[in-house]
Amino acid sequence: MMNITLLKRFSAAALFLASLTGQAFAIEDCGPNAIDPDNDGWGWENGMSCRITAIEPPVINYCQLADSDPDGDGWGWEGGTSCRVDSGNTDPGTSFDTAGPIAINSAISGTLNGAARHFYSFEVTETTSVDLSTNFSLDGSIDILIIDEQNTYLEPRFGQQDACLAPGTYYLLLDRLYVDTVDNIDYSATINTTDVQCTTPITTLDANESDQFLVADDGSIYSVGWNNDYTIYSISKIDNTGVTLWTTVTDFIQHIKTTPDGSLVVSTYETLSLLDFQGQLVWSVDNQNNYSSNIAIGSQSVILENNGALLSYNLTDGAQRWRYDLPDDAFIDNITVNSEGLIVASLGHQILMFEE
Repeated sequence: MMNITLLKRFSAAALFLASLTGQAFAIEDCGPNAIDPDNDGWGWENGMSCRITAIEPPVINYCQLADSDPDGDGWGWEGGTSCRVDSGNTDPGTSFDTAGPIAINSAISGTLNGAARHFYSFEVTETTSVDLSTNFSLDGSIDILIIDEQNTYLEPRFGQQDACLAPGTYYLLLDRLYVDTVDNIDYSATINTTDVQCTTPITTLDANESDQFLVADDGSIYSVGWNNDYTIYSISKIDNTGVTLWTTVTDFIQHIKTTPDGSLVVSTYETLSLLDFQGQLVWSVDNQNNYSSNIAIGSQSVILENNGALLSYNLTDGAQRWRYDLPDDAFIDNITVNSEGLIVASLGHQILMFEE
């Protein structure tokens, strides 16, 4: 068989002569199976010379789960594609760019020398709950962190709790605590999957700054909001798609409570009011510019503390039903009403009970 190098030279000479006579020859780029024994940038493939081009190294997809290779052949199957099992301990990198790739549920170990920091990287292909198990020399202390691609430090930290990780690339950073003076600290660590189910919100809605929300039986939300200088307050009803159904303006809101028929009781400094499910005012009574620390809704009445007394108002028209004067300087800690109409109020070390 003719020498490959000699064939390449004949082909190169032919191309040169062709160029002198004005003939055009198409120069083919070499495929991945071409050989170039003399490293001159020209190869031999399919019986002809070809031009060696830069060939990108194949991207190795490493398995992330320890049980991805049941037959032990070094290759696994995850996320609908083949992956290579990392069979040995990975050398750590010294930065994010040089982080050594590791797999979830596979142990790593190493030694931190002096001020060195060790970086590992791992891939998460689907939302997964993980925690950290760690061990290191008793005479040394290591800070072990999980960091995402935005350089955000995530839990778990020091193996204290689990965390849900979305698909993406993450980094495991091992760093000697600044107060530690030990030069060589041996460590081992494993990122473990857990049985905790990761969940996400059904819907995420924009809302005004608020510390009061109520959810109605139909899934709609009552939200209390205010302007920047806290001079105007409002209540909005938002459906479960984020559409604002109605908004009403009021003074400082102390409490909002829903009634059995879906109406809304609103307690402010100035008034106690009832709004129907469309936000229309049904009734309103004077609240005497008083702070009501507690409010409860029964099947027939609204019960609240006001100006040193426990008051009951009719849900239908706002008429006052009864009044109980509290002892001097006393106040109600909490009020509840059960389904049978029994009102229970805590007053210091006493429990008071009333019929609705």
